[in-house]
Amino acid sequence: MLSEELLLLRAPFRGYLRLGEAPPSPWLGVLRLQLVLAVFVSLTTAGRLVPFHVASIVVTWGFVPAWQALAVLAGHAVARSPRSRRDALGLYFAGHAPWQLLLLLVAGVCVLVSDPAAVGAFALRRGILPALVLSTAFAGILLTHASYRAGHALPRGRAIAATLTFYLVYVGGIVGWYLAQGQLQPLLGYR
Repeated sequence: MLSEELLLLRAPFRGYLRLGEAPPSPWLGVLRLQLVLAVFVSLTTAGRLVPFHVASIVVTWGFVPAWQALAVLAGHAVARSPRSRRDALGLYFAGHAPWQLLLLLVAGVCVLVSDPAAVGAFALRRGILPALVLSTAFAGILLTHASYRAGHALPRGRAIAATLTFYLVYVGGIVGWYLAQGQLQPLLGYR
């Protein structure tokens, strides 16, 4: 049997139908996400795994899964899902493979290539990096929707409402934070 992540990458709706029968622990998914984030930050900043980096990133980046959990539960409430909140979180956190693979790919380039900046510039100029980010974002959206639609067994309209609510809360919160900090305005030409 394929791992949860590979099953969901290969066939998101069938994978979530299968996972819906026995939803995974949300804590396992959160731990997996935190470890990938910690490995990514350590490899891209130090060029190697530094135990202190890994441990401190798991703690300091705890806001990422916490904010995602809030967004999942907002979608869960809007859609009036029959699933328990624990199951909703377990289903959602099983679907992070696209982003985790992208982060590990970038970290691998930083560690294995002699001039990562040149590789990054090449990938940006050729459209490879934007294509990777956009396809990863699309896969993430598809997995979030499949989680609500097949994992929660919601009708199409309620699954769409849950997915939209998730992204309004999740992305809206991130954009709102950077706006409140005054960090987006200069990029948009405002002072």
